[in-house]
Amino acid sequence: MDEVSEIICQERTIVGLLDESSVQNKPHIKRVLTENDRVICNTSYNPSQRFTCMGFLETNGDLITFNSPKSKKEDFKIFLEKLRLKYESEITLVAISDNAKIHKAQIIKEYCSQNKIILVYLPPYSPQLNPIETLWRLLKKKLASRVFKTIQDLYISSENILKSFGNLESLCSNWVTKFLA
Repeated sequence: MDEVSEIICQERTIVGLLDESSVQNKPHIKRVLTENDRVICNTSYNPSQRFTCMGFLETNGDLITFNSPKSKKEDFKIFLEKLRLKYESEITLVAISDNAKIHKAQIIKEYCSQNKIILVYLPPYSPQLNPIETLWRLLKKKLASRVFKTIQDLYISSENILKSFGNLESLCSNWVTKFLA
């Protein structure tokens, strides 16, 4: 952990919190508001569909997301590739993540070691240590009372909600003070 601390202190390093969350087009409740703010009880007019939103929340509050139909190691690698393209190749990315199986897959470890990405794993069963978990909870809360006719409607609504949060620096500030100061 000491060598990670040294890397974090370097000038060309970006630290972020990494996670993913699944969202679906059907809520778990029976009464929902439609886009016209009408209350309906029957939500079975479309099949349940879901996608996974993967995110990297920089400690400065910037959020990078990627939507994927699945949450497999190959999808996670695509997210890391897109994430890597957002930053100059000289910059080292330190990604704090949970112990999800897809984060520890061999193809992920190989990709990270070849592309200046360092994965630091939180202790098992400790979502409270990752502020991006709060973001997913807020997103799901805002989506919970809505029914979406198509998966595209859900994508758009999710992206709009995430954008509406603006800069998320305040979400990370306590974490930064506690773990990086």
